[in-house]
Amino acid sequence: MKPGTKVRFVGRDAPVGVVTDLNEDHATVFWADGREEIVRIDELEPAAPKKAALATPGELLSELTARRLEHPLTDQLLSYRASRTKMFPHQFIPVRKLVTSPAQRVLVADEVGTGKTIEAGLVWAELDARRRGGLSSLLVVCPKALVAKWQGEFLHRFDLRLEHLDAATLKGALKTAKRDGVLSPRFSHAVVGLQLLRTGSYLEQMHEADLSWDLVVIDEAHHLRNPSTKSHAIGRFLGQRAEAMVLLTATPAQTSLDDLRSLYHILSVDVAEDAGAFSDELAHDMQLNDVIRLARLQPPGWQKEALDVLRAVRRHRSEEAKAFAEVESSLAQLSPGSAAELVKLRSLVRDLQALSPYTTRTLRADVDVNRPVREAVTRRIEFTPSQRALYDAVYAEALARAQEKGAPPGFVTQMPERRTASCPAAMARELVEANDTPERLVDLARAVLEDEDPKTGALVDAIRNLLAEGHERLIVFSTFRATLAYLDEVLTEAGFTVQQVHGGTPQRDEDCRKGEVSREAIAAHFKAGKFQILLASEVASEGLDFQFCSALVNYDLPWNPMRVEQRIGRIDRIGQASPKVTVVNLSTPGTIEHRMLERLYLRLAIFERALGEMELVLGDEIDEFRRDLFSKRLTPEQQDERLDRIARAVEERRRQADQVAEEHGELLGAVERVEVEREEFKQMERKFLAPEHLEHFVVTSLRRKYGEDAVRPRTDDTFSVDLACLKGDLAELARALPATSSQRRAVRRLHDRAHKGTTRIGVQFVEPDYREGAEFVHVRHPLVLLARRMDGRRSTTPPVAYGRIDALEGVDAAALVIGWGIVSHVGLLSQVELREEVLDEAGAPVVLPAELIASDLLSSAEPVEGAVLSPEIRKALESLPASLARQGGEEVAELEARNRSAVDRGTRALRLATSGRRRWLKRQLSQPELDANLRRMFESWEARLDRELEEKLSELESRGAFHRTTEYIGAAVLEVARS
Repeated sequence: MKPGTKVRFVGRDAPVGVVTDLNEDHATVFWADGREEIVRIDELEPAAPKKAALATPGELLSELTARRLEHPLTDQLLSYRASRTKMFPHQFIPVRKLVTSPAQRVLVADEVGTGKTIEAGLVWAELDARRRGGLSSLLVVCPKALVAKWQGEFLHRFDLRLEHLDAATLKGALKTAKRDGVLSPRFSHAVVGLQLLRTGSYLEQMHEADLSWDLVVIDEAHHLRNPSTKSHAIGRFLGQRAEAMVLLTATPAQTSLDDLRSLYHILSVDVAEDAGAFSDELAHDMQLNDVIRLARLQPPGWQKEALDVLRAVRRHRSEEAKAFAEVESSLAQLSPGSAAELVKLRSLVRDLQALSPYTTRTLRADVDVNRPVREAVTRRIEFTPSQRALYDAVYAEALARAQEKGAPPGFVTQMPERRTASCPAAMARELVEANDTPERLVDLARAVLEDEDPKTGALVDAIRNLLAEGHERLIVFSTFRATLAYLDEVLTEAGFTVQQVHGGTPQRDEDCRKGEVSREAIAAHFKAGKFQILLASEVASEGLDFQFCSALVNYDLPWNPMRVEQRIGRIDRIGQASPKVTVVNLSTPGTIEHRMLERLYLRLAIFERALGEMELVLGDEIDEFRRDLFSKRLTPEQQDERLDRIARAVEERRRQADQVAEEHGELLGAVERVEVEREEFKQMERKFLAPEHLEHFVVTSLRRKYGEDAVRPRTDDTFSVDLACLKGDLAELARALPATSSQRRAVRRLHDRAHKGTTRIGVQFVEPDYREGAEFVHVRHPLVLLARRMDGRRSTTPPVAYGRIDALEGVDAAALVIGWGIVSHVGLLSQVELREEVLDEAGAPVVLPAELIASDLLSSAEPVEGAVLSPEIRKALESLPASLARQGGEEVAELEARNRSAVDRGTRALRLATSGRRRWLKRQLSQPELDANLRRMFESWEARLDRELEEKLSELESRGAFHRTTEYIGAAVLEVARS
């Protein structure tokens, strides 16, 4: 090889380039498309003309998979089976809505216990998979108590580490962002407490740094409902700076429908600007959903009833007469049992709905008809005299420290008291072993260690009773690691099999040092019944599902009731098979925890009834109680009074919420019913990228590049991958990805494992359930990204494959000629579909059985060597590209009309939303006591409104033109065996 030689990559027809320079084992190549690239010489060969060979069915299947990943289809969810958790159809409704919405905004108002955190994670996973290089930024805003939950859920289920922005890191992140203009890679995917953002000038600093995010998620968004608060201003700011936004709340309307309107303001939903119009549109959405319900169930006289409902709404919406006429026509043509026609009708109705496209509302009763009841059992265990003496002494020491500091007590001053209340013996052991313990406490601690411990005795009895009742496994929760370690010894000595999971337990197998077991592995062993009792802290259990377990023991009680609910939520979740879950609480009279149990927890029935999102009241009240407890030396009587006051506040909030539900529940519940989307999801599910196809694509790509030994079968459903040979290409891929991309993080993680000496790793593709020592490979996994990068250098000539398949019921053709193409309709409403054309050997159309997808035939097809194409088959193959381009031509006019309507509606929405934002800003600026920094920020927002409006209107108008393109991917000739 020398300069001037025409070359291409080994085994590929294109691209073709010319060698311009040689340097040892690398060549500089100038490609035909104008790129210049340095390539290893052993990857190149002279570009002598080659006769096109027929591909194998497997090679064509890889090509189809690659193109589907390159062009994400509208009716294909890449987040499906893309995380380590069992998903339920309703959890994909927000994903579906956001992906198909030009606004990229959704309010998830699902009931407590339906998995809103998972739904937000699926939105992120879908958007991340659809963008080449992945999303560059994600911000999760939530109450401080839920930060660890979000970190655990995202790491375990979606392989994404969220950086916690506390006061120190947020300050540093904003300082760096102001200097560089962007967030640093470390803070590009982060979670922050809403309370922190409300303090100081963080909001103003974010504005000054001109920050923006690809996706913003706000949990418990009802905190933002009051337009006059800083929380609402934070929501407004983030809504303006987010390309996509998700608001999560189970209680979108707590006092009136104005609460819901405020949330839509943050999402810039136009109809929310006028209270009367908003109420009307909500009612219209409910009526339009009735049309879908009638069409789906088709009771006697359904068509007349549906048309009457439709016309009643139409009288109020005369400007959309044409769109209503299309729905009436679709209703008239609807065939009984036709899922495809019902999906089309649903799409047309969605175009008419004002709020439903931005909202999901799923009740747990809709998706969990066998929800278990909760049975709570409370056992009160008195201190022994020695334990009481130690507790009082430690409590007094905590009080003294708080007074000495002259400030509200924090973690340090509270923890000794709480740890002693949890387990006096564990605390006594630590005091004795510590070097700086006062002598009087050492003496008290030794006395405790010489006593019997009635609380652990009560625990052993409770466990034996639960096992006798048929609970095969159970969880014992404690906040403190020392308590867990002590209980491990006690329960093991009592004859139980036990494992611990706490904050020090590594999250994943790859994080483990020698001798350690990961949280994932422990959870899998627990599910498999390898031990009886899991000792856990609530922080460590975040992200792990234990619905196979139906009993838990609260050995101690957190001071925040939301933590209690999170514990119970580990077992009381969708998929729990037991009709009852049992919650046992151990409590010691005379402690602060016992007062909280008696005056707050039992009164609010939080063990039997999901607390919901009363954290709106509890958060501030509990924090204030904790601050005052030590600093103000609250007496037991004062503690009881404060706890009673908190309980009354929560009860009042519940009463208001129940009243709103009674007055508006029908409307809120009718925004979106899960059964409306279920049929559509079933239709989509058939077209999703099969995990088996992803497996074939990755394994084939890696073996083609690195050899057969690069990927070896390990078990029936796992493989062993040679990580060492991938190291160089992983480093190259990481450099090619954006610095803040989550995908770059994932690639670097895998590269670093290879760099540190890991030679092979286990992987699995098909089932997301944990397999010890095997990573789950999904569409965002580094191996898939690497395979896609290598695939980008393949031939641009659409391949033709030849194979043989078994007989097909209802198909008489001797051979099938199948072509595939990606058809894109691009405008404001974009639609990307994988189309297929199936012909027989004579070129006549063939209809496959309804349940069959043509690409699935490639999976089972056997390759045929030395096949020769007949003139008839060649003619059929030549007709495929033009035939695919013509497919769906009748839909273009309908899509163009819908797109134009969407642009017109979007234009009105932008103007209304901008007008509403201007009014809100003027109200804020009219406040004489407004903080000076906030005033400057609001004035800056106001000054930018008109310019931003014109920019967005211009972009909208440019997307009013509708373009249709067809990319021909390839074809297959499949001989059909005779039955």
